[in-house]
Amino acid sequence: MDVRDFRASGNLPGQSRSIRITNVTGGVDRGVHDSAQQDPSWRVIFSMVAAKARLGEHVKWTRIEVGTDTKTQLVDITAIVSDETAKTGVKNGTCFVYMPHTTAGLTINENADPEVARDILTGLARLVPVNGDYRHAEGNSDAHIKASLVGSSLMVPIIDGRLALGTWQALYFCEFDGPRHRHLLIGTAGE
Repeated sequence: MDVRDFRASGNLPGQSRSIRITNVTGGVDRGVHDSAQQDPSWRVIFSMVAAKARLGEHVKWTRIEVGTDTKTQLVDITAIVSDETAKTGVKNGTCFVYMPHTTAGLTINENADPEVARDILTGLARLVPVNGDYRHAEGNSDAHIKASLVGSSLMVPIIDGRLALGTWQALYFCEFDGPRHRHLLIGTAGE
């Protein structure tokens, strides 16, 4: 297993994040397999991977750890995902990003103006306030709802060795119950 640590500035002033990258060789590690039994969305990802495998495509998985500093935060993970995808040598194919947490999400949105990330968090806070008529005992129901609205996976085409994102698009890890240390998986398949 190859592990590297990164520390970089966050998207908004005064924020930072730490990212740990682990290359998972020989498929998916035991912890991921256990998660698949508990989380039905893993079955969707594994189904896509199994379909690719039947077509003779190998899927390489990389595990990335992301640390957040505040309760809600959008972290631009585009460069890390792009770098890890490039290392696979896939020129044309698909990049899958999956996050096995129930109070965080993944999204694609604008990266040119940092106020967009702030507006997304402000809009979600208005739609789903922290204090509501929630019954979940942990007190983080708003985070679960926001994560459900945003989603836990992304799929991006790889064309000519690069993620086929629009001019203003970026991949974001969305924290709704931080600060925490989280992980996500990047899978690449293609030729």
